[in-house]
Amino acid sequence: MGSVIADSFWAPHDLVVEIQDFLADHGRDLSSTATYSETAVAFSVRSAFDYLEDHGPAQRFPFWAVCDGLITDKQPFDVVMLPEGKLRQDVITPEALSQYRTLSCPYAVSSPRLWRTR
Repeated sequence: MGSVIADSFWAPHDLVVEIQDFLADHGRDLSSTATYSETAVAFSVRSAFDYLEDHGPAQRFPFWAVCDGLITDKQPFDVVMLPEGKLRQDVITPEALSQYRTLSCPYAVSSPRLWRTR
């Protein structure tokens, strides 16, 4: 068939260096768990898969409806990812969630340690 031409597109070196410098200077701020939001919505990976199995792909996972409602109301919120426990250990604790006044858990059932603790 002939030779293959492979194109490669790279960001300009100066731009890459500028971004790396910014991330190095602000990395701690960007990856901080501190927040000013008083509302959090829990997203459970396992629950999302369970919901899909139970209801099929035609129905949206309830998490999205809750987020859409908060966005429509212009309510700032954080998303708390609840791991499924196999690929990533459950590290969410009630103390970690105590910074929020409101925690919405639409169909989020995959963190038994969290739900057992009051």
